[in-house]
Amino acid sequence: MTNAVSIDSFIDELDGLGRSLDQIASLLEAGHQEEALSEMADGLDRAESQIAELVLEAESRQQLGDPRLIALKSDWLGRFERFFSLVERTRHQLDGEAELRLSRHRAADAYLKNQAS
Repeated sequence: MTNAVSIDSFIDELDGLGRSLDQIASLLEAGHQEEALSEMADGLDRAESQIAELVLEAESRQQLGDPRLIALKSDWLGRFERFFSLVERTRHQLDGEAELRLSRHRAADAYLKNQAS
């Protein structure tokens, strides 16, 4: 019974973490990039750590073939793919916005220097 309870608790924790990351992903998609990116990174780190612990636990109990773990693997592979794609897209947007702001500052600086001459 303790084997099932231990794996169930890992699965429950990962489910909760997954829901939390889904909410953060929604924030990113809604344009709240800067604050949500660090939360996403922290959540992904926690998920990676939890999954590693779960795999070690399941491996030590020879339960890697447990259907719940196979379903969890599939679920998290999809989530990681979605989250990493979203983070990469957000990074590119932020880089583009930063470059645009920088070019505006350069243009304004050049204009002011030209006006001062």
